[in-house]
Amino acid sequence: MGNKYSYGTQVSDTGHEIDTNSGISFYHYHYYSAPLLRILDLWLPKGCQPDAYSDFDIISFSEIDPTWHSATLAFFQHPESVAVANIIAHQACTMESVAITGGGKPMNKLWWCAGSWGGQYPLTGSTSSRDTPRTTSLTAAKSLSLEHRRGLARTVGREVACKPRVYPTIPNNNINLIWFIQHQKQRDHTFLVKLPSGKEDHSDTLRGQGKKVRI
Repeated sequence: MGNKYSYGTQVSDTGHEIDTNSGISFYHYHYYSAPLLRILDLWLPKGCQPDAYSDFDIISFSEIDPTWHSATLAFFQHPESVAVANIIAHQACTMESVAITGGGKPMNKLWWCAGSWGGQYPLTGSTSSRDTPRTTSLTAAKSLSLEHRRGLARTVGREVACKPRVYPTIPNNNINLIWFIQHQKQRDHTFLVKLPSGKEDHSDTLRGQGKKVRI
């Protein structure tokens, strides 16, 4: 936290690495399928047959995706960028931020927005360098949007309990990101959980021979 490594590799719009003071970050992502309830046989509706989507597997990773490295290639794959990858469309994201701050829910109709994190388009690994939680959260939102546009990410809900269905844009009200960081503190280990509200949660538990340690 607090050094240049917090902001990823600094790159230009063409994907070339540049000086760290440029204000543009580049991150890679790995996207996994991990339906824990089904994997552990804790929940599966009667009459449902598990499919390949119910297994733990890696769905995609950005290192082999040329469109993740280039805004030009991403445009040809996602031509809707013309309408939503601009300042006017990004200003509309302010409405979603205000609604969420007032206790509302994310707006699915603003599918190109990621709340106060900013606009998701273009769907590349380059984002503005801000604080680490917002920068990495926007990157995660971009990766989810990219998988939805390709038909690889599915929506959830009671009506699709047996078999997920393709959803062409990211359903903002179905997504909740939680940020985990491990900090080593002398002999104990502290796990810091960044809650959606921005607050920090430190949890204690009993381990060993009745000894209380921080985790």
